Amino acid sequence: MYGPPPLAERIRQVEDRLHVISALATALEDPVAVLQLVLDSADEDGANAALRDHFGFDIVQARAVADLQFRQTSGRQRAAVLQERELHLSLLTDLRQAQAQQQAVAAHYDARAATYDASGMHRDLAALVAERAPDLGDGLVVDVATGTGLVLRAIATRRPEARLVGVDLSPGMLAVARTALPRAQFVQADAAALPVAGESVDLMTCVTALHLLAEPELAFDEWARVLRPGGRLVTATFGADTGGPARPDLPQGFARRHEDYRTPEQVRRAFRDHWFALESHTEHELQGDRLLVCVLRRVG
Repeated sequence: MYGPPPLAERIRQVEDRLHVISALATALEDPVAVLQLVLDSADEDGANAALRDHFGFDIVQARAVADLQFRQTSGRQRAAVLQERELHLSLLTDLRQAQAQQQAVAAHYDARAATYDASGMHRDLAALVAERAPDLGDGLVVDVATGTGLVLRAIATRRPEARLVGVDLSPGMLAVARTALPRAQFVQADAAALPVAGESVDLMTCVTALHLLAEPELAFDEWARVLRPGGRLVTATFGADTGGPARPDLPQGFARRHEDYRTPEQVRRAFRDHWFALESHTEHELQGDRLLVCVLRRVG
């Protein structure tokens, strides 16, 4: 069984609920008219048609209004509906901001895909992360924000029997990854909604991407869902005064939250409420960038 639905599906669900809520709020402005229309109708279909004609509802809204139970005063019911609407509007704003972050990140890395592997820092960092991969046998490795698959390529060299899955938002980066490492499976997916069964993963990696996650709290919960107890998560983040905007000539428009992950203590705090314990860390300087590599264990 997989985890939460992708972000686009959650947005659709909230929009659908707001569509119904708007009709309920309108109906509760004139509950007497609603009751009279329903009582004057011969059957359910007639009531739905009458509500559509009178209020301009569509069939989904009409059915929801026809199902209203006037168990308390209409004023109290309408207040509750309006409160629900405000909550859903706030949630929709947050979800759309997350979606905008994902779309901007994907556009930026699509534009970098053809030249990304030229970065010596990223190649060297991938090798460092691969060194921390335990002896997995044919265990499952999932690399989140895999990009061009540099980390999985490095792991494949050291752990040839491991099953490899890479997840990324950028179709351009994934196209490069599929060409470079045909034996791995590469999937365009949200880091917070992985197409992976629960407790099936032995090792996860997320390299220089924590700062780009649109919904980090949900992502960390999702990683805990798919990792088996005792499985490892290896992250790499930028240290102090590094990790500034890369390639300002390319599409931008997204947030970089480096400040949440610059030190081992910050990484430990970020993951401690999501069933992860910091096991070890090392610090490195590569091509002028300071990098922090952390190994976390899935507890519980």
